[in-house]
Amino acid sequence: MTSRTLMQASTATCLLLLALSATAATASVTVTNRDTKDHQLTIIEDNGTKTSEQTLKPEQTLDSICPKGCVIRLNGKAEDEYELEPNDRVSIEEGYLYYDDPAPNEPASGGTTPPPAEPKKP
Repeated sequence: MTSRTLMQASTATCLLLLALSATAATASVTVTNRDTKDHQLTIIEDNGTKTSEQTLKPEQTLDSICPKGCVIRLNGKAEDEYELEPNDRVSIEEGYLYYDDPAPNEPASGGTTPPPAEPKKP
């Protein structure tokens, strides 16, 4: 191989590794509070072995959490638990957790509290 071919192969390998590490780094959950009040989040990771508490103020976003997925509990209520996967983007609206992508206003999996009623159409 010529030195130019080696340089091109080395550059291509570096770019590939950079792309893979960037993809791995972005695999995490994002939670945004779109409510007008604070919400307490309990974040349960690693099959329940790691738990943390976080207060999310109105319009605040919590980025880069749960790189392997987790369970989010709203306001300390066990019946309001939501299982989230890496790359899930969710929002809290009117006390409920909704997916931001791909289908907005779709409740996240889990939780037994029913979603808000649809407004009546005239």
